[in-house]
Amino acid sequence: MLFYYEDMNRIFQLFLILFFSGGVFLFFFSCANNDKQGERNSSDSFFSKIGRKIEIVKKYSSINTTAIQIIKEYSENEVAADLKFKGKRISISGTIGNLSRDILNNVYICLKGRDKDFRSVQCYIADAELVSRLKKGETVTVVGTCEGMMMNILIKNCDLVHDKK
Repeated sequence: MLFYYEDMNRIFQLFLILFFSGGVFLFFFSCANNDKQGERNSSDSFFSKIGRKIEIVKKYSSINTTAIQIIKEYSENEVAADLKFKGKRISISGTIGNLSRDILNNVYICLKGRDKDFRSVQCYIADAELVSRLKKGETVTVVGTCEGMMMNILIKNCDLVHDKK
């Protein structure tokens, strides 16, 4: 029985040695991999800077539409409308139906569709001071990036281009 106990003890010691050496190996391997990730992140930040410059250029090359038209297109075929508008800078003209904040306290205006439409175009504008000067019923034009439809058609990063009283 003593012989069996000594063999089990050696097997256990061998297991511990292999377990800890494997852990050390994984630690060094993951550290080396993180260094490569850092190199990738620095090149990613370079490309993101280029992407921001491209986005600034795209800001002024937008698709022109109205709130009524984009609501109609999304209501008829959401997939086709996403292909046409989603991720693109678009210019939308319409009548303000609502001015408010969302649950994250982001300021937005809703551009109305036709009277029978329950959807609207929800345009997020960062400048709360500017939105505070607008009123329901005013006709405005905004330029922003279409994010698709989630009950309303969401337009983010909007700039107010024109307002009429």
